Parts: sequence; structure tokens; C-alpha cells
Amino acid sequence: MVNLLEALTRECAPFQCFAPEGQNRITRTDIAPETWHPWSDFTYANITAIFREQLATEYYGEGEPRPLEKDTSIHNEDAGREPLQAYWSCVSDVILDGGTYLNLVPGDTRISSKWCPELHDDPERFYEWQNAVAQTVSYSAEHRVR
Repeated sequence: MVNLLEALTRECAPFQCFAPEGQNRITRTDIAPETWHPWSDFTYANITAIFREQLATEYYGEGEPRPLEKDTSIHNEDAGREPLQAYWSCVSDVILDGGTYLNLVPGDTRISSKWCPELHDDPERFYEWQNAVAQTVSYSAEHRVR
């Protein structure tokens, strides 16, 4: 029996993707974060302890890891999503008006070539740090989530 934690942490099936380098999209918001504090309690040990019962349940999915079709199709934020929604998220297979997917987990992720926490301390790249954090906060505010 494979449990959910084992399924979630197994090695992914390989596939080719390309994420272009460059600047992040400009955020249209009045939110202008100035600093941040690491969340010391956001650790693998704490998260798996909180969800231990759910993660211990039996996994009924596919036996062999393979990417989903949506995982092999890379889009930028102007393609396949509403303009104010995150461009990397968990989406439903339900198609909405206009051909966009329903965003189930609003949020954001960045590849390291576009954003990393250390940008905060680089005066020449502080705006990139601030812009990406403002986007994430804007998504959370728009969807009324944390």
C-alpha cells in the first residue's frame, strides 16, 4: 500500500520544459511591501505533522508517476488564465467562459532566475522582489485567502 505522503514525495516523471528568464510582470496594485520575515515554523516536519492523518491515507491514484497533460504545457500569465489569477496554480478541468481554467489554489510561484528572497537586499533588484511579493499578496486579497 502506498500512502498519500509517499505518492506526493516520489520522484516525478521527467519532461522537458522551458521557463524564460527576464523581469516579472508589473503588478497593478497599491500594495508595496518593504520587508519580510522568514516563517520559522513553516517546516516540512511541522506541515507533515499537521496533516499526518490525511497524508497516511491510502493513495488510489496511478502506480507509476507520470506528468499530467497540463503539467507538460507551459503558459505565461497571459495564456490560459484570467489576467489577475496566478499563472502557476492548481486548476480544475472545468473550463470557464473565455476558455480559462478555474483556479483552485490562488497563489504564485517563481523560478529562481526571476525571483529569490535575496533580491530584497540588492538595491538594484529590490523592485523585482517587491513586485513579486505584491503580486502574491494581491492574489490572496482578491480571493480572500491566506
